[in-house]
Amino acid sequence: MKFKFILIFLFFLNISYSQNFDSIKSKVKNADNDELLRYVERAKKDGVKLSEAESIILMQGGTQDEIRELRKLWNQDISDKDNLSYENIPVETSFGITADNKKSTNKPVESERFGGNFFINENISETPQLFVSTPKDYRLGPGDEIIVDLFGASENSYSATISINGTVKFEKVAPIFLSGLSFEQAKKRLKSRLSKIYVGLNSPNPIERVDIDVSLKKARSIVVNIVGNVVAPGTYTISGFSSVINALYSAGGPSEIGTYRNIKILRAGSKDINIDLYDYFTKGIFPSVGLRDQDVIFVPVIKKEVTTDIGFRTSKKFELKNDENLLDLINYSGGFLPGMNKDNILIKRVINNKTEFIDSNVDNSNIISLEDGDFLSLRKPNEYIENKVIVSGSIRNPGVYSLDSSKNIKDLLINSNGFTRNALLRGILFRSNKGVQDEIISINFNSEELENIFLEPLDSLYIPSISDLSFKNEISVVGAVKSNDNIDYKKNMTLQDAIILSGGFIKESDPEKIIVYRSLNDDNQRIESNQIKLNLDFQSDKNFKLEPNDLVSVKSIENMSEIQNYTIKGEINNPGSYVIEFANEKVSDALKKINFKLNADKNSIHIERDSLKIPIEIGKNLEVLNDFKLIKNDVINVPEFESTVRVEGEVYNESLIPYDNSINTMKAIRLSGGFKNNADKKKVYVIRKNGSGDNTKVVLGFKKYPKIRPGDIIYVPIKEEKDPVNAGEVLSLVSGLTSIIALIQIISNN
Repeated sequence: MKFKFILIFLFFLNISYSQNFDSIKSKVKNADNDELLRYVERAKKDGVKLSEAESIILMQGGTQDEIRELRKLWNQDISDKDNLSYENIPVETSFGITADNKKSTNKPVESERFGGNFFINENISETPQLFVSTPKDYRLGPGDEIIVDLFGASENSYSATISINGTVKFEKVAPIFLSGLSFEQAKKRLKSRLSKIYVGLNSPNPIERVDIDVSLKKARSIVVNIVGNVVAPGTYTISGFSSVINALYSAGGPSEIGTYRNIKILRAGSKDINIDLYDYFTKGIFPSVGLRDQDVIFVPVIKKEVTTDIGFRTSKKFELKNDENLLDLINYSGGFLPGMNKDNILIKRVINNKTEFIDSNVDNSNIISLEDGDFLSLRKPNEYIENKVIVSGSIRNPGVYSLDSSKNIKDLLINSNGFTRNALLRGILFRSNKGVQDEIISINFNSEELENIFLEPLDSLYIPSISDLSFKNEISVVGAVKSNDNIDYKKNMTLQDAIILSGGFIKESDPEKIIVYRSLNDDNQRIESNQIKLNLDFQSDKNFKLEPNDLVSVKSIENMSEIQNYTIKGEINNPGSYVIEFANEKVSDALKKINFKLNADKNSIHIERDSLKIPIEIGKNLEVLNDFKLIKNDVINVPEFESTVRVEGEVYNESLIPYDNSINTMKAIRLSGGFKNNADKKKVYVIRKNGSGDNTKVVLGFKKYPKIRPGDIIYVPIKEEKDPVNAGEVLSLVSGLTSIIALIQIISNN
């Protein structure tokens, strides 16, 4: 909505004017409600007043609807919102894009590149681990805060921050230049300079000796440039402890065409440093190169990328260096899946717009060179086991058995632990010829010749059960029961049994109206029982027995309706839930049950229905002038009497005015400072506590403002500016009128 666009000006109050305004505008325009709440809370924390925020919106052409939306957010309680802290507001620094700017609220799409998922994993933080020992290659610089401890014959401790000139200053010692030094070098220089006032630092005598220790209390922030083929290139301000991994994660990692194998750190006055992230992804070797202020991280384009597919443990796009081969790719992918044909690796390659296939195997993988765009897969051989037989059906342990241990039917039955209880003592042996089951042999398990029926490779023995061959009879129970599913018919099943198995009656059931429908008789007529009566204990005068495929219909009680209730709350002595006692119970009937408190505002009684207010017009003696029917879940609200009138909108001082009989709309507006210049005086309206409203009428040029009552809100809207009519529009209008007049004259003459 437009309000999100207007809120950028509110957000603009809270941030540095040096920031990128277009980026801020984009953020707030796309923010959700929780983020907008954070902006509002931050503005309030920084001392911004509601009137100031409204003024900004009005100056930018905002509407009254946007003002109301702002007030709604301004007054909304943020305490019950999760994670709405000021630190979570994504503010862009003057150094460029931050990690929060680049992250999307949508679930990231899994990367096709090996290692790509590392940079879209929300469980990984770009923040470095600060509670570790200082890296050996860490170089001190302006902004670093160090602690110098002296102990031994003399004890003291100094805390100093390296100045912008690269020096630290201690009492009675000239400034000491430390910028660019490692900790070991800094320690030697500090020892040398401080020895002028602590002679024990250079003393060989253990009694007089003073030792020195230097540690980092707080690391400075450094600025690095991340350029090339990354998701969000730019200039980043990060901790001096940050590694290349931290910095790349902040920038979203290399893009789909950015290299993982040859990332360069360009450092003035030094040789380029190359980083290979595959060492980290495949061996866990962390690139421990420390970053320095003004380093440039450059991510070039991929030179060679190949894809693994079927048969490899990892199916991804892999980046290879020029001197790497098929064996390296196999190692990066984790090897092959079990059961794959390792002697038949298929390489699909496009050469001169033609697709070619190259066969390879593991034995020569260390000499097979791959090219950019190669696509590799393995072939999985079809499963074919020559010495197996299969048994299934009503057997205790069905499955595959070795032909070596199950040479005949008797062996197979013994190895599979015999029949189940419902097994039919006949079976079928399916025999294959060249892999196709084209022969059936019937087996009688009562025969004494089972050991003479020898099995052949891929034979399959099926043993049916008695239930497999029997017809399944069912009973249907429908209507006012808990479950309308079919029930398996059992011998001697009664009507009571069927209802119990269907879950029993429901509250709408009429146990005295049960009908049983039966299949067609010999005369092709459907048999229907007389109406059968049961009580809630399922007792009946006769024990009605069912037959297969009967349908039992349980009727519902006629004219049964659900008990409905409504609620009365507010300034009454008997609040609570009330039952709708008869079909056409109205609001006036409900008000007769109310015992009002002294401070009840009877003129503001209203119904809350489906989150809307329905005003109730009360006359003398509590008669309801707009009486209507109550429905389920209605809430009758009797509010507390208020002795004030609120004035909002385009007045100079929004305020609460004490109400008395002399107060009218215009007097209340005057007491609130009067109309602003952009107020629309013709559209002043009043919102009443019961949900109704009234607006200004214009009669013969005179404005008739609405009457007010205690608790009313007088709202003065902003005047909507009309766009001026330009010369082109006037010319077009005149031309149209001329054409119409000419057309009328032609019709008249005819």
